Amino acid sequence: MSDDPDEGERPSASESDAADSGATDGADASETYCEQCGDPIETNEWYPVTSDRDEDGSLQLYPFCTEDCQSTWLDERSG
Repeated sequence: MSDDPDEGERPSASESDAADSGATDGADASETYCEQCGDPIETNEWYPVTSDRDEDGSLQLYPFCTEDCQSTWLDERSG
């Protein structure tokens, strides 16, 4: 047993880069979810991604399970 109280704890989605990739709180950091519908994405195969800059200029990536979900998400943001 380690003396480090943080050892073995998984960071929440807000504390990790997993949040930017669509992973949900408490999920394995390697799991990615569609920004539009929330379905899991098989990341060992090609999947559509949209990028944008947030208010402070940081690059954000938004993954999608299909091009249809990506198109719907983009249409909703532009309208």
